[in-house]
Amino acid sequence: MKPWAFIAGFVVALAAALGYFLIKKSPEDVSVVHHLTLQQPCDLHLAPCVAADNVGRSVRFQFTPADIPLMKELTVQVDIDGIPAYQAGQVIVEGTNMFMGYQRAELRTDTASSLTGTLVLPVCTLEKMAWQATLDIETPTGKIQAIFPFVTQR
Repeated sequence: MKPWAFIAGFVVALAAALGYFLIKKSPEDVSVVHHLTLQQPCDLHLAPCVAADNVGRSVRFQFTPADIPLMKELTVQVDIDGIPAYQAGQVIVEGTNMFMGYQRAELRTDTASSLTGTLVLPVCTLEKMAWQATLDIETPTGKIQAIFPFVTQR
């Protein structure tokens, strides 16, 4: 066997092995998402909404001002219960009856159990716009997620 063929074969085998180990995901690499269920009733115009699960994790979500105006700064407030050691949070708002882009609010720690942020909702050509706010909270054991639907009027 020629020396160059041996070296070429070795390089190909080494590249294949390296690629396998880089692409293969271990269970620790997979991000776990824990979904919280929206508790009823929920109308963000009337009161904060709550989402919870059966192991004691819950979030209380609200916009200020509660009338949720368009093209004005909204404050997002999230009160957290049963979620120790959370690291970061964000809210992404998107239209459900018309694509209006993604409005993001990076949430910062307000108190030991509260996060706040701000965002602005765009004006839509529709008189009534349906939205959903997806809350993501990062923890050492994965992501906590809750979805809050709401409607705005032009």
